[in-house]
Amino acid sequence: SEDRGRFNMNLRYNVKKVTGLSIGVNTNMMDVKGGLFFLWKNADSAYCPNDIQKYKNKRFNVDPFIIYFFGDGNKLSLRSRYFLTLNTNDKNQESTAELFYSELQYQKRFKKDFTISTGLVYMEQQIFSDSLFGRHTGKNYAGYLQMDKKIKKLTASLGMRIERYEVDTAYTRGYIKLGKKVINDMAVQHVYRAGLNYKLFNYTFLRASYGQG
Repeated sequence: SEDRGRFNMNLRYNVKKVTGLSIGVNTNMMDVKGGLFFLWKNADSAYCPNDIQKYKNKRFNVDPFIIYFFGDGNKLSLRSRYFLTLNTNDKNQESTAELFYSELQYQKRFKKDFTISTGLVYMEQQIFSDSLFGRHTGKNYAGYLQMDKKIKKLTASLGMRIERYEVDTAYTRGYIKLGKKVINDMAVQHVYRAGLNYKLFNYTFLRASYGQG
């Protein structure tokens, strides 16, 4: 069985003195209490629940943002997140985890349904669980560029992302191929993505995608 309580709130304010500028914050909180069990208590009591764990989980995130529309089809946004999870149970398997996320993005919409999006991302995670996972820290730095073009019923996307990961003492060792030459042990790694979306009929689409990670 499981009981859940949830609260969420979204706030947004349009700054009257600056046309196109808005600020806001979204938040969500959830409290979960429950138990895990087998429907087999023992060899002589099949289909009788046998409790194996009682748990309590808490989730909380707050997402502040700033969005600014300016000029002809320009959009600048800054989005952040703090996410906290608290897990406890009666089996000494507690864990606490935090996530920090921030993304700065610039988007330009041109005429003839052509859009360019570019941005920077920073993300950091921490987990504290001496009784289960131990203590670990991860970081991600990234920059990306994506182009989207719509031609009648077809929408095409092409993007590239350059990123670096760090987990405790491990870190990205990237590579790049230049003809027959390969450069190894780079501090970052580049990845690509591409996508096609074709509208066959109303509410019917044909999609294809390719991505690296």
